[in-house]
Amino acid sequence: MNLKLKGAFFALFFVFVSVILGVDLSILPTGFAIVRERVQLSVGSNVVKLFVKPDPKLVFMTPDLGRVNFLNESVIRVDSDAATQATLLYFTKSFTWKAYHLLDLSGDFQSVAVINSRERFKGNVFLCWGVYQDQFARGQFKAAIVGKGEEVLETTETLRCLELGETGFDEDWNEFSLLKLSTAWKRLNVLETFGDVKDQPLKARAVAENVLSMDLPPGDVYVFDRGVFAGIARLEGMSKGQRLEVTYGNAYDVRGSRITVEEKRLDSSTRQKLVRFSVRNYGSETREVVVVDHVPIDSRVVASELPFERPTAGTVVFRFVLDAGAEFAFEYQVEYHQR
Repeated sequence: MNLKLKGAFFALFFVFVSVILGVDLSILPTGFAIVRERVQLSVGSNVVKLFVKPDPKLVFMTPDLGRVNFLNESVIRVDSDAATQATLLYFTKSFTWKAYHLLDLSGDFQSVAVINSRERFKGNVFLCWGVYQDQFARGQFKAAIVGKGEEVLETTETLRCLELGETGFDEDWNEFSLLKLSTAWKRLNVLETFGDVKDQPLKARAVAENVLSMDLPPGDVYVFDRGVFAGIARLEGMSKGQRLEVTYGNAYDVRGSRITVEEKRLDSSTRQKLVRFSVRNYGSETREVVVVDHVPIDSRVVASELPFERPTAGTVVFRFVLDAGAEFAFEYQVEYHQR
């Protein structure tokens, strides 16, 4: 090889490798990922090989140094008037991810992230989720901003990211453990009503005793009870410090009914309703039952045969234990305004 050409080849190779100071990859739930590269630029024309293939071919640069020219699908040329560090931001479709959860009611909960990588990658990785892509059109997606006078603008956060740290991918499916939680689980059977129902199966719900030590991304939950597959639930994501609750199917051996016994008008704008609930346990084990009745938000309970809770203005909640083979019934009375 000609010595001049050989020298030029090694100089170009050196530029390709040496300009990258660090790479961050944020994988979004939309099928896009955002790559953030920190590069060192020299005075004059700089040739930079992007870490992965951009799609679309669009690169943002801070500080803004002018136009970026693509030399091929992943190589750009940047002209700079000064030696400086710059940050390149661009999109890629080379990475997607999903979370999967396994719940064993004997005590364990595990979460893994599965990343599909179409290119090799090594850098700092963030897995992101949220409803920001829906909220953006409604003007609800904001970012925290601190001005020069240290004033803080009120913001609404709708996007969460979990940092995996320095991570390497092969061009394949890559699995990463996110969480292992050992905890006792309370088994509940829930009857939730918005009106009268007859002989309806209750929902099977598991509630963890321990709170979460980290944010948990959305994903399918596969539930096992005493070694037997019990159902699939969809977890929409939870925050650190919350108590994990999973409703994973119907408890067909516990069934309940809601009947409006009496409804009358007290005056021109006030009505009174007497409601009767009955729940029967056809199973061979004692069950802890929760009844959630949805009522008008301006209502008040005027009489009840059971203690109750009002966790929200629009719900009344009753709790009781039901022995195997037993049936239990109770009534309560509520008043509300009819507009």
